[in-house]
Amino acid sequence: EQALDRHGADNVEVFLQSYVPLEYTVPHRPDNCYAKIICRKDDNMRVIGIHVLGPNAGEIVQGFSIALKLKATKADFDGLVGIHPTCAEVLTTMTVTRASGQSAEAAGC
Repeated sequence: EQALDRHGADNVEVFLQSYVPLEYTVPHRPDNCYAKIICRKDDNMRVIGIHVLGPNAGEIVQGFSIALKLKATKADFDGLVGIHPTCAEVLTTMTVTRASGQSAEAAGC
């Protein structure tokens, strides 16, 4: 909501994805986790925010915070090789946007 207020709804693109961490599959935990990348359309899809709800969220956000500081774009994130299986890899494979109306449910590896 802050990004929409600050930059305008027409200038913000939100990529989102639910995911199931590896450590949830063995005990068959029903909980899905969630990640989101917020980009500015009018600034070459510059990433202006990252949200992660799940295990190791603090470490994930800390690791990617340098990308925001260096003004990384969504294309920069897409160009990363996600280390599998980690929770952080979801930030390198997001294609579903909130505006698309497509499901952001986890589809597996």
